Amino acid sequence: MKKIILCLIFAQNIICFGQNTLNTNLLTKQSMISLIANAENYIEKKVILKGFLNIQKDDMAIYLSKDDFINFNTNNAIYLFLSIDDMNKLNITKMSRKYVSIMGTFYIPKNKDIQMGDNYIGALKNIEYVELIEQRRGK
Repeated sequence: MKKIILCLIFAQNIICFGQNTLNTNLLTKQSMISLIANAENYIEKKVILKGFLNIQKDDMAIYLSKDDFINFNTNNAIYLFLSIDDMNKLNITKMSRKYVSIMGTFYIPKNKDIQMGDNYIGALKNIEYVELIEQRRGK
């Protein structure tokens, strides 16, 4: 009888604790080009992107390249939702107009925010870190 009870307890533990749960919000290190081309596939997913950061009152975004920023090509940019507290915590203003790596949750707002405008591919929210990418030096 003891063996049967032990076997049942063991089986119950396997069933209860052995379940695989699928986390749909997995972190993906993604290229900006792939995200721009397939934005719907990344909605509500945590992503790490590399791009050219611009932090200004009327434009807080990460662009695919510096040229896209210069030409204000928001079709190749992702808007950043950042509060003043977020900017201070991440120390992000000193990284403006430089290439960075950034991690946050990607989404496409259903109603475009006046602040965001219509042309951005989507936006990053819940930004966890921003890191400066060191430029390579030529020989």
